Amino acid sequence: MSKMYELTVLIHPDLEANLDDALSKVKNIITEAGGKIEKENIWGKKKLAYQINREDFAVYVYFEVALPPEAPIVISNTLNITETDNSIHAQFNSNYNEMELENSLARSLQGKCDWFSESWNIYSYL
Repeated sequence: MSKMYELTVLIHPDLEANLDDALSKVKNIITEAGGKIEKENIWGKKKLAYQINREDFAVYVYFEVALPPEAPIVISNTLNITETDNSIHAQFNSNYNEMELENSLARSLQGKCDWFSESWNIYSYL
């Protein structure tokens, strides 16, 4: 049974011109661990909150992935072992909860509009 995760990947800014190679490496690691990429969003180069390996910037890539229970640790370990040059960093968030996001949207729109449309994949909660 898979669980939804948010995965934010920080890629060294020098690799921005050749982002496809770095992203294909991350995608292969995810799929080899039994995961499925539901959504991918390249946020681009952003300033880091603090330096990582003397770098002030990184290219942010956001994924929503469905993973089996053992996959997050496998993916983290694989990235830590294979990326000895520290060109890719990954951060998982297991607090992905689409219903929570939906409820916060409904609260923020309450009284501000007559109606809004919503949809989600109910099968992800079974």
